[in-house]
Amino acid sequence: MSMDRFATDLRYRVVNLETAASIVMLSFASHKTVSHLDLQISQRALSDHRQFPLWDGRSVKKSFFCTEESLRNKLEPKRRLLYNLHLDFPHGREYSNFKNDFLPLWSLNDFSLFVGVRLPSYILIDMLIEQMEQAFEQTDCKFKLLKWMADFRPLELASIPERFQLSCAKLLYHECVDSEFAAKFFDKFIELNSFHSTEVLKVLEYFLYHARVCDFHVRSRMMHSSSVADVCIQALNFRIVHSILKYEDTAYYTEKCYLVYKSLVGRFVDKEDMKKPENQMSKLRLYRMLQIIFIFQNLRTFIVPGGLLDRSDALEALRLVWSSIPDSFVSLQEMNDAYERVLYTVDISEAHIFYEEAISQTVLSREPRPLSQYCRSAIRKKLILSSQWLPDGIKQLKLPPRLESFLNLERDNLRLENFQAL
Repeated sequence: MSMDRFATDLRYRVVNLETAASIVMLSFASHKTVSHLDLQISQRALSDHRQFPLWDGRSVKKSFFCTEESLRNKLEPKRRLLYNLHLDFPHGREYSNFKNDFLPLWSLNDFSLFVGVRLPSYILIDMLIEQMEQAFEQTDCKFKLLKWMADFRPLELASIPERFQLSCAKLLYHECVDSEFAAKFFDKFIELNSFHSTEVLKVLEYFLYHARVCDFHVRSRMMHSSSVADVCIQALNFRIVHSILKYEDTAYYTEKCYLVYKSLVGRFVDKEDMKKPENQMSKLRLYRMLQIIFIFQNLRTFIVPGGLLDRSDALEALRLVWSSIPDSFVSLQEMNDAYERVLYTVDISEAHIFYEEAISQTVLSREPRPLSQYCRSAIRKKLILSSQWLPDGIKQLKLPPRLESFLNLERDNLRLENFQAL
């Protein structure tokens, strides 16, 4: 392979590491260099014509390459002598980028021609994932490849592309009935927010079902103390809330989740002002209000006709949440009392109108929910505590179809009169 593909003096030349050919070319070049001057491979860029790497971790490119000979020819006579005697660096030629994860501080200055560029492990993982995706598309042994991926330890912290996640997920949905393996693969590689379209909701429910069967906690994978439903709402993925509420009984309060909603809704408001409502109401009540306001704010800001954010999905997500909890409905007066000093009154009013549309009720005051709602919440919670997939657990109760539908949140039975005919 000819070296004329690379610069031969101290210039900047981009080498894209996107194809097998570029990897082979770089491998050849790095093997032609010497110990501490081999430039190997990097995701770093050089700035201001200095030998100082930018630690942005964003570019998948190698922005500097030159041969050892060209570097040596640029050295001043005194420096060249030290270099030839291996005395120009504290560790001499013992220093190797392969053995050291971080560049020594003495190498990062304006006066040295030393370019220490290390090989970040994640670029190799990215290359491996790209090759696995290509192999997945071409092989007839797809399930065998997924089993190998699940057992390959270097991939434990890898993030695979969304399209590859969905391809793997669909294959398992059609071919795998092993709950432990499905939950294991879900734990390692599948992100909840990869599921956007209605067509893949059954695939998502497949993984949630096997996670519930194995008593696997999806929250532990996300390292998040909020309910899974709230994580999806905060990611504006309203469409999958219905599926999530088959895995868990409700969007329940946590201190962490309350603080997240408070920071998101009040991002342009003084933090102390956002804390004042806590003096007059419980954090649980404020959490419910902030969840309503957050959904409405983002729907109004980001909704695009035909886009991922759909008003009907947001309304349905809010309806499902309030169908799953026993809390009293929120009145407009309550929301004004809590947040009229920090949010525009008209915004609070519009958010409450949106809320009433979701629950199909007009809320004039704070009143207890009917006994049927408390029963629904208690039954669903009991089934979750016994590690039941909610649709299966509810079916095993052998209730009349209308009550079964009610427990599955499939009917908007929030009004008392809906029960008079049961």
